[in-house]
Amino acid sequence: AAPDKEVEAISNQISALVRRCEQHIHKVKQRGDSCGNQKEAHVRENAQRNLATQLQSLSQQFRQAQKDYMAEIRKRQRGALWDEGPGDSLGDVLGGGGGDGGFSDAQMQ
Repeated sequence: AAPDKEVEAISNQISALVRRCEQHIHKVKQRGDSCGNQKEAHVRENAQRNLATQLQSLSQQFRQAQKDYMAEIRKRQRGALWDEGPGDSLGDVLGGGGGDGGFSDAQMQ
C-alpha cells in the first residue's frame, strides 16, 4: 500500500508540473507582444512550438509509463491468484481443497 501511495503522489506531482509547463509555454508568446517587433514575435512563436512539442513528447512518455506500470500491477495481481505454491493449487484457490482438479471418469465419458 505504501509504494502505491508513493507512486500516486509522484504521478500527481508530475501531472502538476506538466500543467505548470503548459502555462509557462503559453506565456512565451505573450511576453513580448507589446514590442511589435515581427522578427522577435516569430522567434517567440517558434520557441513556443518547440517547447510545446517537447512537452507533448514527455507527456506521452509519462502516460505510456503509467500505462505500463498499471499493466504490470494487474499482471502481478492475476499472477498471485494463479500461482501454485505449496497448498495453493487451483483446487484450493477455488475451494475444492486438495486433489488434482482434473476430470473425473464420469466426466470423461
